[in-house]
Amino acid sequence: MEGQISKDVLSKMQVIYANLRDEKSKRIYMDKLLYAVSNDIKYVYQLLEDSFENFGEHLNYLKNKKEVIIYGAGINCEMAVYACKKKNISVNYLCDRDSNKQGNQLWGIEVISPERLINEHKEATILISTTTFYDEVMNYLRKYFSKDNIISFAGKEQMEVIKMQYFDEVIKLKDGEIFVDGGCFDFETSKLLLEQCKVEKIYAFEPDLINLPKVEKQVENMQLKNVDIIPAGMWNCKDILRFQSQGTIKSKLDERGDVEVNVVAVDDVINDKVTFIKMDIEGSELKALQGAKNTIKKYKPNLAICIYHKPEDIIDIPDYLHSLVPEYKFYIRHYSMNSAETVLYAVI
Repeated sequence: MEGQISKDVLSKMQVIYANLRDEKSKRIYMDKLLYAVSNDIKYVYQLLEDSFENFGEHLNYLKNKKEVIIYGAGINCEMAVYACKKKNISVNYLCDRDSNKQGNQLWGIEVISPERLINEHKEATILISTTTFYDEVMNYLRKYFSKDNIISFAGKEQMEVIKMQYFDEVIKLKDGEIFVDGGCFDFETSKLLLEQCKVEKIYAFEPDLINLPKVEKQVENMQLKNVDIIPAGMWNCKDILRFQSQGTIKSKLDERGDVEVNVVAVDDVINDKVTFIKMDIEGSELKALQGAKNTIKKYKPNLAICIYHKPEDIIDIPDYLHSLVPEYKFYIRHYSMNSAETVLYAVI
């Protein structure tokens, strides 16, 4: 039985690989698979090299600096440490506002407080690891350090790519798009679409009652009349499920969640000629795609679907989409300085 399962999975992987339409997608796919089975950070480093042109070249600026400190001991920090090590750059300290991390060692490097950084390391060169809070951290550090002594782990080129998540050039946008924004959070993805083309309709799904007012405020401020806000999660049927409400982009369906939310199937609530579907819904993508089965088969919309929340997503999601629309062409792109934010594009 195990041999049969292994053979079936291998067959699916081969079909998916054959349907990836450029070498970049194939390299990213293999990097993700190798990381999924090994959990070895070297494959994340390879993923970033394959995803971003000239990745890490700007870090050479840190070579021969007297003291290098990485600010932000969060999700990007391990990769920043690893990248510096690959380039023979010594990292003296990490710095983080989290008092639980201060005084401890992460990846063999002591974590200090921002106060210590400012008072004891005035001549240090700072590498900002975060992309999400980059502007906030930069504004804070500029009060105490010269701009020449502060650089970002994500270089300028990488930041420009990251900003265009869900809108790679393989998606040929046209006027009159009918867009399904799955997991709209604060409406920023829809706003970016509105900047690029004339949009006929937006269906914005957001189950988090903390996030919903952000969406409503954006729509009101922009005086948009072509937006339907759907206060529900995306699923394969109508139901009420437990939900972990955080008021952040990480809010998600979770049986251990603190609240209950409505979930619906796209096929049950949208009767429209959908042209583009984006989903970033924290691991519920496959269920949501099953709930959009008829819409996808009938209209063959462009798709931008996150495939990083669960290890199996990188096989199960493209395999399912291929079964619905065999003529879909697949592309994969990556949009972070860690293993998250990998997007599968499906286009005709």
